Amino acid sequence: MVKQALKRRKPGFSESYHGYKTFKHLLEDAKARGMLELEFDKKSGGYIVKSAQLDD
Repeated sequence: MVKQALKRRKPGFSESYHGYKTFKHLLEDAKARGMLELEFDKKSGGYIVKSAQLDD
């Protein structure tokens, strides 16, 4: 759902433009950098964003 919301706000968004093969890789990198807290959702096989550290 995060990617869908992002695409509504910025229709031209592409994770590959930022160097990621998939949106999942982008999320995992953001988690590794301490920007997001993620929880794996076994049912969907995707991630639930628990919290985000955003800069102004």
